[in-house]
Amino acid sequence: NPSFSARDILSDANLFGKISKFSVNRILRNIGLFSRVARRTSITSKIHRKKRLIFAKKYYTWETSQWKNVFFSDETYIQLSPKYRVLVKRPKGVPYLSRYVIKHQYSERRSAMFWGYICADGTKKLHHVTGTMTSQKYCEMLKNEFPVFRRRKLLQQDRAPAHESKVTRAFLKKERIHTLDPWPPSSPDLNPIENFWAILKSNVEKRQPKTISILIQVASVSCIVHSTKVLF
Repeated sequence: NPSFSARDILSDANLFGKISKFSVNRILRNIGLFSRVARRTSITSKIHRKKRLIFAKKYYTWETSQWKNVFFSDETYIQLSPKYRVLVKRPKGVPYLSRYVIKHQYSERRSAMFWGYICADGTKKLHHVTGTMTSQKYCEMLKNEFPVFRRRKLLQQDRAPAHESKVTRAFLKKERIHTLDPWPPSSPDLNPIENFWAILKSNVEKRQPKTISILIQVASVSCIVHSTKVLF
């Protein structure tokens, strides 16, 4: 169990009084296991990995010029208070190995949901989403951004219910908004907007907002100031 502390290991192995927890930590370090904060990510299954491979084969031959025509979009939550941390014992260089990561967890009462997109030309947009993301809300946001999407661009979206619904598919077809497809599930690491989310969340955390309304204001200002061109 990578999350076992030195005390947990002593208890599990019935070694209390025989060696100290300092000796346990020294032995773990000697064999390459160090105490690190567990990364938070989506957990992928065999089916997910298979779909990722299909996606990779489909777009493997794409040139840089083609990827520059893609608007990468996503939703994210930004927490009002820092997330609790889980320490794990892991080797160097494998922070995202499945046994050393924990799944994302959010508290809707202490977080704000945002939807946004970025493009290689520096175009970006951030929308605060109140409540649950529905097909109607999603289509309304896309409708407001339609002049951008129709400039021979492709929209990347994941397989969230609001994106895959009949209402959304009909809207995309009607407005002639073309999308990348299929986008593999549980694949945040394929999306460059995740780098933007990381920067955005870091900037918000530095300001330490005390209320949701201030958090939304700070995130909006940070999005305007930061350039996305460095991500491509």
